[in-house]
Amino acid sequence: MITFMVGNHAPVIIYKKGFQEETVSRLPQPEILMLLKRIRLYLISLILMFGTHACTQNNGTGDSKQNRLVHATSPYLIEHADNPVDWYEWGEEALEKAGKENKPLIISIGYASCHWCHVMEEETFMDTAVANYMNTHFVAIKVDREERPDLDEIYLNAAQLINGQGGWPLNAFALPSGKPFYAGTYFTTNQWLELLKNIKNAYQNDFDNIKKQSENLTSEIIKIQLDAGAGESAHLQGKALINTVKDSLLGKLDPQFGGIKGAPKFPMPAQWEFLLQNTYLTQDKNALRATQLTLDNLKNGGIYDALAGGFYRYATDEKWQIPHFEKMLYDNAMLVSLYAHAYQLTGDASYKTVLTESLDWVSKELTDPNGGFYSSVNADSEGEEGKFYVWQYPELETALSPQELNTLVKVYDLKKQGNWEHGKNIIFKKNNPAVLTESESLLLQTAKQKLLGIRNKRVRPSTDDKILTAWNALMLKGFVDAYQATSDRNYLSIALKNAQFLEQKLLSKDHHLSRSYRDGKATGKGFLEDYAYLSQAFLALYQATFDRHWLDLSNALMSEIDQQFLDPTSQFYFFNSKEGKQPLVNSIVLNDQVLPSPNGIVAIVKYRLGEIMYREEYLSQATVLSKKMQTTVSENPSYYSSWAYLASFLEYGVYEVAILGPGAPQIGNEFQKSFLPNAVFAGGTDQTIPLLTDKTSKNKKPTIYVCKDKVCKLPTTEVSKALELLVF
Repeated sequence: MITFMVGNHAPVIIYKKGFQEETVSRLPQPEILMLLKRIRLYLISLILMFGTHACTQNNGTGDSKQNRLVHATSPYLIEHADNPVDWYEWGEEALEKAGKENKPLIISIGYASCHWCHVMEEETFMDTAVANYMNTHFVAIKVDREERPDLDEIYLNAAQLINGQGGWPLNAFALPSGKPFYAGTYFTTNQWLELLKNIKNAYQNDFDNIKKQSENLTSEIIKIQLDAGAGESAHLQGKALINTVKDSLLGKLDPQFGGIKGAPKFPMPAQWEFLLQNTYLTQDKNALRATQLTLDNLKNGGIYDALAGGFYRYATDEKWQIPHFEKMLYDNAMLVSLYAHAYQLTGDASYKTVLTESLDWVSKELTDPNGGFYSSVNADSEGEEGKFYVWQYPELETALSPQELNTLVKVYDLKKQGNWEHGKNIIFKKNNPAVLTESESLLLQTAKQKLLGIRNKRVRPSTDDKILTAWNALMLKGFVDAYQATSDRNYLSIALKNAQFLEQKLLSKDHHLSRSYRDGKATGKGFLEDYAYLSQAFLALYQATFDRHWLDLSNALMSEIDQQFLDPTSQFYFFNSKEGKQPLVNSIVLNDQVLPSPNGIVAIVKYRLGEIMYREEYLSQATVLSKKMQTTVSENPSYYSSWAYLASFLEYGVYEVAILGPGAPQIGNEFQKSFLPNAVFAGGTDQTIPLLTDKTSKNKKPTIYVCKDKVCKLPTTEVSKALELLVF
């Protein structure tokens, strides 16, 4: 096992051979460790008993009777509907049963594209002896972490506090109140059954100690998840703070393969978005080189699907060559935006190819007929991870002509003995692929199309077809960003269809969001990330279309964020709405994890809206949050790129661009083909939008006003002249 731990409150990435799931969370403070030592000593003693008890596995299988998960909307939960385990979904029914019968809870958390979740389900939860023991002595709850990221964070932190690591499947044991006293990840059937017996005995015979451990553990989880900033006595401010974040990222850069040094490797788009912004503002060639090095290695590595487009979740090696093969909507959404921005800034045509291929894949394989986007594609098919995507060399020889195969091998690092395990080949480029002639380029495209056709006839991995608001919002913005970069109106059409779907199916008339949609049914209350990411996406869509409707919705969602999520004490925002029943702890998420900080996105969107709508309170709130984060960002700069992005608004300023008159959207698109991270746009003839007030078009031509701090330069009708006015 390899564990990467970087500083207090820094992301933790766990990699274990044969168990390739990542966790991103915060570590406990050093002063907590002594307290937790007592928890570990007592609870791990239960695990140590595995080696002192003989255990036989009952190989019986479950009957055909389905449990209550058959009525769930999550494909991951439905997968467990034929288990003999009497699973509950999270809710009052399960908690009340546990309290009434005084039984501990088993809270088992996973997601549809998780390989080891499937393994444990098939090996263990289908075993009748295991199920009977669970049903007799526990109340078992199954959770889809993608539907309930709030619950996942609580019990993931419990696992990390106890074991120093976490991952999925995540299996926690808790009091009927939900307070955890033990948590782990994957267990074999023998281990699981023995653990159940030990937990049951401890719960019945040593309950006072179990309760004490639970209280201590819960107390530390609350501290971790509510550590909302560190006040305004910052070590660094302004450009010094921004440069510290940049220097930290550059210092951790893998100089050969890009990304952060080490393995496994995750794309972490927020980091490179910040470096692109910094390149634009400062012309720092080191920041640009680091970003391009990363983007080039990402698109050339096995983490990118060279045949169909789209990115896998992460790479298990430092070269980006060996992926974990599941494909997630959110990764592809954020990477499309990143490549669109990189294409705008550099003009590198290969970046345009990546976003085009990736969006083609999303359109074909992750798009619902009504316009929503599905969540993920599994890593597994026919019980093997990656089987759908990899090739034995004889398959390539059979499928392709000698000329096609020779050309393919010139570019991709394919070997007769395989470049991966068991003689299999993953398609990734050589370190220095040959430069192809025009005829060879045509041969390469023919070869790839042939292989894709063969691959499409294989047994496909399953698709998790639930539609999540937050992830759809990221993909909506991805299509908008691609439209701005390429002027391909098909991307705008897809974005509009998705926006209309989200508005009609997941957004109520009073602007309350649901989390998930499947089979015609919206379920679950929206979290802060749902509101924040969708407000951001609607604002991006407004700036692409100048349709006031999307601006109003972005504003409305921001108002709901203030009403439902604001913590008046810290002035940051809770992850769960304050309305209704609260979870064990309502987190305040400040750092960028795999997804960007929802608090950071709220602040960024507020600043942009404040500039367009002249809402001084929004500008003030974003400024206050930025200042409150200065100490935290100074101490752990690598994990707060979103806040550095916002700090760059405050330090360098934001241009307000107003486009008046007929054809404003077309002029807006021409203008926004350029990479302009520190600019906001409004357009049309609606004088009720403050940025457009008292501005008119000249000679009935579209007229551009470039302003800063509400002071405008002389208007122009030429985009090229207007672009020259944006000087930092």
